[in-house]
Amino acid sequence: MKANSSDRRSLSKTVSHALRHEPESYGIELDGSGWTPVEELLSGLRRKSARWRDLRFNDLETMIASSSKRRFEIKGLQIRALYGHSLPDRIVVAQPVTPPGELYHGTAPEVVAAILAGGLRPMRRQYVHLSGDTETAVAV
Repeated sequence: MKANSSDRRSLSKTVSHALRHEPESYGIELDGSGWTPVEELLSGLRRKSARWRDLRFNDLETMIASSSKRRFEIKGLQIRALYGHSLPDRIVVAQPVTPPGELYHGTAPEVVAAILAGGLRPMRRQYVHLSGDTETAVAV
């Protein structure tokens, strides 16, 4: 697949949907930590849309490497989403760590009042996304 930044963005959104929200609609199965074989994901994406019929492993690697958001992880022949799951079963993707003294949450200006009134909540996701610096928080 010859991909430009628009293609990589679209691929990232599609892979996010497959790994975070509806793996069953792509015919893939996630293990308890969110992993699935890369080939299973590729096959599911190809079945779902002709747009991805020429998609290859290295296209996924390029998409992941070109994104500053670090949404996905590949280890060996397995892939998973690192955060943002809306699946009913909790997927643990990271070991607990001691957070830094300050963390940042990027959000739209129109929801600041609701956050100040009710606090940060994960909404339909498992976690609230926090960043160690303002640049990452704004980008997310």
